[in-house]
Amino acid sequence: MLFAGDGLWRVGKNGGVATRMVEGAIDSFAVDGDQIYFHDPTGIRRISKTGGAASTLFAGNSIVGDLRVRDGRAYFLTSDDTFSFVPLTGGPATTLARVPHGW
Repeated sequence: MLFAGDGLWRVGKNGGVATRMVEGAIDSFAVDGDQIYFHDPTGIRRISKTGGAASTLFAGNSIVGDLRVRDGRAYFLTSDDTFSFVPLTGGPATTLARVPHGW
């Protein structure tokens, strides 16, 4: 089981002591296979479910809302109302649409 807030934390399915995997503010996360994708103030990052060092997929601090992962992409909304995705392998973001402000 995972939870976020002041870091990204992992605890066993049957409970136990929580282990911090990533320090700092985590806004949202998504799990796909054996990877955990999350966004923090530096951008979109990933880490193995078993821990280790996190790697950056997309650098940028304008991400708002929840992160969604599907079909090899991480989808996100930015503070300038742009709906975009970045490949889970990393690389530049692709803009899909501009969302009307305030919908």
